[in-house]
Amino acid sequence: MAKKLRNRRGERRVEIELAWIAGHEGVEGNEWADEEAKEAARGGGGGEASSREELPVALKGKLPDSISARKQAHAASMKTRWERLWANSPRAHRLAKLNLKAGARSFITLTADLPKRQTSALIFLITRHLPLNAYLHRFKRAEEPFCNHCDDVADETIHHYLFDCPAWGRARHDLIRTLGRNAESLAYLLTNTKATQPLMRYINATGGFKDILGDVCRETYSSY
Repeated sequence: MAKKLRNRRGERRVEIELAWIAGHEGVEGNEWADEEAKEAARGGGGGEASSREELPVALKGKLPDSISARKQAHAASMKTRWERLWANSPRAHRLAKLNLKAGARSFITLTADLPKRQTSALIFLITRHLPLNAYLHRFKRAEEPFCNHCDDVADETIHHYLFDCPAWGRARHDLIRTLGRNAESLAYLLTNTKATQPLMRYINATGGFKDILGDVCRETYSSY
């Protein structure tokens, strides 16, 4: 209910009185008030809503936007845009094979308790952006894509580094002894929390990424 009043200077001002009505059933007039509120929200339908001219001056203008609602709308819009861009990214197809989506709860759970160095090492392996010659050679950061530790010609890829390179046979043996056949699955190594620390010990033992990250964990496999 609004009342038009004047102050001592004769300036008009508006006092608005709000009445609280309980929202539970059994209160007289509750259903009537609910119908009236719905009718007003629909614009009056039968012309019973207050016209713009009858409204107080303070309510005739455009109501301000809700900051909270605008933030929610912006966040929803950005999420939709990110999902569209991500779906068209080649990295999305790579992670789909691992059943791991960037930004998803599974990745957050996987890295929640890891130090930054270990999280970085996992991101290197998952995204395939890492200091191995097969990758560095693409950007002319390495003369050849071949593994420096192998006598035969073999590209130093993630698969070669983790599963094939004979230089890391001892560390790989310890990894297999810890994880069993799962140590031969790239998806398991990169997505299962039980594999994370054994994988970090493998990386530490091989010296992989040490120039960039240093030691990724204090514990290592048996020395060579």
